[in-house]
Amino acid sequence: MTRARAAAHKQAEPALAIVANDELPQSRELMDRIAAEVFRGVVTAIQGVLRGETSAPATPSAESDVMNADEVAAFLGVDRTTVYDFAGRGEIPHQRLGKRLLFRRGALVSWLDSSLCKATSTRKG
Repeated sequence: MTRARAAAHKQAEPALAIVANDELPQSRELMDRIAAEVFRGVVTAIQGVLRGETSAPATPSAESDVMNADEVAAFLGVDRTTVYDFAGRGEIPHQRLGKRLLFRRGALVSWLDSSLCKATSTRKG
């Protein structure tokens, strides 16, 4: 390599390094998000195996498994305040995340099934 070519090459290297360093935070951020999503999937799969579920993990669908109070109200066909009242009394399965109440669709369906069984078994008729 001639001296002129070597000098031009050395001048080009820092410019390439700057471009690569500018893209690095975005790439790192993307990789962190992908890794977090994969980790969540692995944890969900392990939890399913520990619970004895051998089926393939559910893929994300249009209906999310976790719902807020408004979504639960629409799902059950009641007013939002009714959902908050039931959650406050501990009658409906929920989790508190800070100030938010979160509900799992599967837990609500199980709760409905069990409460329907109780209601039909105590009816006089």
